Amino acid sequence: SKWPPEFKDKLDMAGFDLYGDLTDERVDESRASFEELRQAEQEAQAKCSALTTENAALNEQLTQLSNQNLALKRNISALYQTAKAELDRKNSEIRSLREELDKMRAAPPARDSHRQ
Repeated sequence: SKWPPEFKDKLDMAGFDLYGDLTDERVDESRASFEELRQAEQEAQAKCSALTTENAALNEQLTQLSNQNLALKRNISALYQTAKAELDRKNSEIRSLREELDKMRAAPPARDSHRQ
């Protein structure tokens, strides 16, 4: 062998793996990084699930409120139409009573047949 015996012993002790400690550190870092990523993924999935549930609830609430809004619009429209028709009826009655009053004022006073 070309190597001196003392150097050869040192090489055997190291197991010919000069970078063995670096590899172990990298593996440990990779494992830690992988666990962090796995935890972040689980948290993101949980948040996504919660948001999906909240979104479904909000969509249901939106549907209910839209239906309620439509019903209220129909009711207010019917109420307005009823009030308008009632005002038209009252105005017509007032006109009719005024015409009757004007006729009564224009007519000559009736003679009292009991008076002589």
